[in-house]
Amino acid sequence: MLVIASKVASIFIVMLVGFVIYKAGLLGDDVVPPLTSLMMNVTCPCLIISSLYSKDVSPSLFGETVSVMVCVLLFYIISSALTYLFVRIIKLGNREDIGVYIVAVAATNSGFMGFPIVKALYGNDMLYLMVMGNIMLNVYMMWMEPYILTIGSGEKVSAKNLFDGLKTPIVISMLIGFVMMIFHIRPEGVIDETMTMIGDITIPMSMILVGIRLGSVKFGEIINKNNIIMMLGSKAP
Repeated sequence: MLVIASKVASIFIVMLVGFVIYKAGLLGDDVVPPLTSLMMNVTCPCLIISSLYSKDVSPSLFGETVSVMVCVLLFYIISSALTYLFVRIIKLGNREDIGVYIVAVAATNSGFMGFPIVKALYGNDMLYLMVMGNIMLNVYMMWMEPYILTIGSGEKVSAKNLFDGLKTPIVISMLIGFVMMIFHIRPEGVIDETMTMIGDITIPMSMILVGIRLGSVKFGEIINKNNIIMMLGSKAP
């Protein structure tokens, strides 16, 4: 417990560094897009791939994988249904906004902060399970979320758009890493060290970016009735 608390404290300190850097004027909003692009397109894919191909496939691992994927998918389905009922009961917003509220509560941004934090706190074993859960998040976002967003609007979903979201570096890296793990494809020496080194950049970079973003936030503009209700609803599970 003390080890985890220490790692959590380190993460928040790195976030604080980003916050202080922004407030001191050393870095501004202009650095966020390129650094975010670097992390999501290069460092985070390397983190995912290197974590996956280092795993040994076993019956117990297969059972854990199936359990995580099923439970995560059920979470998104149940949370979406409950949010729909909640929004209709309290009559929150307009009818065409129902889908937006459902997605705001059910969907999670596990890629930006989630992967680095899990890697830092629990290592490759838990990161692997998180990647498996994230596959179900992508199933939800690619094939369920578009239909949810059209609730009350009368709009139709294009079949082409359902597959466009699969072309992201994060999704592609998950598929590559999964294939490498299944077929025991493991690079050695310089390639492995390089992949691991680049992937490890993700952890401090994501924390610093979060700190920079927090430094630019005007909290008074985001504190309103609807945002508070949805925030509390998203934390309920």
